[in-house]
Amino acid sequence: MSRQIKLFIGLGNPEKKLENTRHNLGFIILDEIAKSENLSFNSNKIINTSFAFLNSFNNDRIWLLKPMISMNLSGGVIAFFMKYYGIDPDEIFIFYDDFSIQFGECRIRTSGSSGGHNGIRSVIEHLHTNNFPRMKLGTGPENLTAALVAAQFKRDHSIRRQGEDLVAALVAAVMTSAQFKRDHSIRRQGEDLVAALVAAAMLPYASFVLSEFNNKNNKENEKINLIKRTSINVFKTINMFGIDKAIYMLANKKL
Repeated sequence: MSRQIKLFIGLGNPEKKLENTRHNLGFIILDEIAKSENLSFNSNKIINTSFAFLNSFNNDRIWLLKPMISMNLSGGVIAFFMKYYGIDPDEIFIFYDDFSIQFGECRIRTSGSSGGHNGIRSVIEHLHTNNFPRMKLGTGPENLTAALVAAQFKRDHSIRRQGEDLVAALVAAVMTSAQFKRDHSIRRQGEDLVAALVAAAMLPYASFVLSEFNNKNNKENEKINLIKRTSINVFKTINMFGIDKAIYMLANKKL
């Protein structure tokens, strides 16, 4: 049975110029959740946070947290808040943008690597674990394909060489699965290579990610509203029935 989620976190950037961009979707969603619960955020500039709270059905306090610092450094703020209030990694739930998922789609994961997302990487590094629930909010364009990654991979010789070296190391390591499990350096090289490939492939779309939402674009508004509704329903489902129920409902498109 999954533990109760005590802390919901939105990853974003506090800069005004990024306020209404795809890369700030974690903040946007947390604002919508707060609005749906008639909550207001309080700021604490000493620990760089903006937070709100409500009481659960069991009368336990549930927190909403926005780290008011560069997204790439948010892990330290989150770890401090969790330690102060005695919250464990499996009792948090993070909303964040994911460029590898098509705009409008959402996915829940209970653990996993950063996938190249620097905000999640920071959280993993400061919590010393990747076993915490999170929800990926799709921000990617419809025409994002594997062909782009392949083309970039062919051009970037340093990444290609890293890939060749990694493959050779993996072939040697997977002679026994036990060896692969023990060799953390190879596993970390694999994660770093994937992150490098993602970063290289996404570079042409950097301006797209940081561009503001077009409020006059009906199709874009529909996708944003879909993400908002889905996220609010996930939040409510987790609080009422637990994260396992939310995962099931989202996977079966019932949220």
